[in-house]
Amino acid sequence: MEALQRQFEQDLIHAAEQQRLVCGWNPVRFLQGVSKYGAVAMAKRIAAQGRPSEAVERLAQQGRLELSFEALIVQKQYAPLFTDQEVNACFDTLCNYGYYG
Repeated sequence: MEALQRQFEQDLIHAAEQQRLVCGWNPVRFLQGVSKYGAVAMAKRIAAQGRPSEAVERLAQQGRLELSFEALIVQKQYAPLFTDQEVNACFDTLCNYGYYG
């Protein structure tokens, strides 16, 4: 499980870097949270907040929702890290923007 968490963290950080390039969102505060609490904990916060992450609207406008944290959370390989409720919340957000993976 630890290896999966490390891979998720690497992918989450990469997604944040790509979001900066694609839509100009500066994820400094988010990345500080990842450093302090861990990537899985920060992703769970995104899923629990009941609204899209900060970059989703911008990524949707650019047609790049695959770079969203929500898209990363719903990937099958990361299912062991999240509850069904967390994954479903992210999937619902993506569907609301017309993204189905």
